[in-house]
Amino acid sequence: MAFYIIFAATVVPWQGMMSVLSDDYNDRNRLLTSRTVIGGLVGSGIGIILLPGVEALGGGGVGWQRFAMCGMGVGLVCMYFCQRSMREVDRPGAMAAGEKRPVFTALFGMLKNKPVMCVALAMLLNQVFISIGAQVSMHYYEHVLHDTSVLQKTSALGLPINILCSMVTPFILRKLDKRVLVTIGTILHAIRPLVILVGGTSVTPDMVVILTVVQRVGSAFYGGALYSLIPDCVDFNRWQTGVGTAALVSATITFAQKLGPLWAAPPRAGCWRAPAMWPARRSPTPSPARF
Repeated sequence: MAFYIIFAATVVPWQGMMSVLSDDYNDRNRLLTSRTVIGGLVGSGIGIILLPGVEALGGGGVGWQRFAMCGMGVGLVCMYFCQRSMREVDRPGAMAAGEKRPVFTALFGMLKNKPVMCVALAMLLNQVFISIGAQVSMHYYEHVLHDTSVLQKTSALGLPINILCSMVTPFILRKLDKRVLVTIGTILHAIRPLVILVGGTSVTPDMVVILTVVQRVGSAFYGGALYSLIPDCVDFNRWQTGVGTAALVSATITFAQKLGPLWAAPPRAGCWRAPAMWPARRSPTPSPARF
C-alpha cells in the first residue's frame, strides 16, 4: 500500500506537467504519443518475458511475487530519473501561480467540466475492459484453445505494432479529429471479442493471433488519441475558469482510470470460478476399427 501511495503522489503531478510543457498542438501530440510508444514497448516486453521470467524466479506463487517485486524496483528507479529530468521545469517560480481556491470548490468544479468528465469516463471504461479482457484471454487460451503460447506470439507482434501506430498517430491527428481516431480505435478493438463470441470453439489459434493484431492496432490508436485529449481538457478548463489546473485535471482523470480495475474485480473473480467459457475443444477421436 505504501508503494502505491508514493507511486500515485509521484506520477500524478508528473502527468500534469505534460499538459504545460508546450502550448503547441502538434508538439503536445508528439509528446503524448511518445509516452504511448514507450508504454507500448515496456508492455510488450513484459508480455514476452512474463511467463519465462516467473518460471526462472521459482515458478508458482513465489515466482509471481518475485517478478512483481522486480517490476516495482525498476519502477522506482524510473520515477527517480524522471523527477531529476524535470527539475528545470518543476521548481518554485517556474510557472505563474494560479488563483487559489478551496480544494472542494476546485474538485466539484471538475464535475462541471464536460471534456474532463468524458475523458475520465473513457479512461475508466477502457481500464475495465482491459482488466476483464486480460483475465478472460488467459482463461480462453488455457481452457478453450489449450494453447497458452498465443500470449507470447501476440505479445511479440504487439511491439512493432505499438511503435508503428504511435509514430503515425501525430500525422493522423493533423488530418483527423481526435474523437474520430478514438472511434476508429474502439471499432478495431471490438472486432476480436465479437468474432470470438460469435465463433466460439470454431476459432483457431491462428485466427486469434490475427484478431489480436487488429485489436492491438485499435488499442494503439485509441490510447494515443485519448491521452492526447488531456492537455486539451486543461486548456478548456483554463478558458472556462481562467485558472490553469493541469495537476487537478490529471488527478481527476487518473483517479477514474484507477477505478477501472476495481470495477472489473467482480467479473474477473467470476471468470476464475467458471470451469470454462465454452465447452472445451475436443480433439477428434479415432473411430473404432471395423472387422
